[in-house]
Amino acid sequence: MARRIFVFCLFVFVFSCDLSKKENKVENLNNNESELITKLPKVDFSKDFSIEFIENNDIDQWTKFISFKESIESISNLDPQGITFYLDELEKKIEELLSSSIPKKFNSPSIISRIKLIQMQVMKCRFYSENQQNNKLEPALSEMYKYYNSLIKRIISFVEEENALPEVNENQ
Repeated sequence: MARRIFVFCLFVFVFSCDLSKKENKVENLNNNESELITKLPKVDFSKDFSIEFIENNDIDQWTKFISFKESIESISNLDPQGITFYLDELEKKIEELLSSSIPKKFNSPSIISRIKLIQMQVMKCRFYSENQQNNKLEPALSEMYKYYNSLIKRIISFVEEENALPEVNENQ
């Protein structure tokens, strides 16, 4: 009888030590993933899209776009602790932008699709932020900024194309 009690105690001791190690590993994994993001990725926004460029090409009349531009560019400078709130606000601004009237000059599928791509990436970032998947959030934010820069470059190319067309017509 004493031998059975000894074997039972040894059995419980061995498995209880093993379970506590597994619980610690799971707890450490959860702690690492749920740590708050401490820094946001730094972004180089296009220098060609200056205030002068915006004013010279009447982009400043497109108020919803200006509001969207200010929101997306300010996220990289804001407190990372409240990123979910900022992303939620940015998503609302994108909805307003898409539902507003887009100037004829920029009302093309390539511009609208780029805005929608940014919208999808903002949703993805917000999901990662809400679920504290910070290891996926930083690359998603970088992708969002890459898509934003692509939109800006396309707007710039639209203006350049428009400026080049009168020269082509004059030569003919």
